[in-house]
Amino acid sequence: MPLPKEKKEYQGQGFMRPLVENAIELADKKHIPVILSTDAKLKKDKYEHLGLSLVNIRKLGEKSFMYDLVRENK
Repeated sequence: MPLPKEKKEYQGQGFMRPLVENAIELADKKHIPVILSTDAKLKKDKYEHLGLSLVNIRKLGEKSFMYDLVRENK
């Protein structure tokens, strides 16, 4: 299903990166892991570049998957 126009215009502009980096920073201060799930392989790849590790892939349907990632506390 394609995204509505109002959501498409915000894609690829880096809005999520600062939010994820902020979550990682806060988690590090509190010495807790970051746990994240996404249904998009491209996002999974980006989160891995931010230091999260893929721990599980769940099949949701014939062509749908959920990627579970974690970043252990530092």
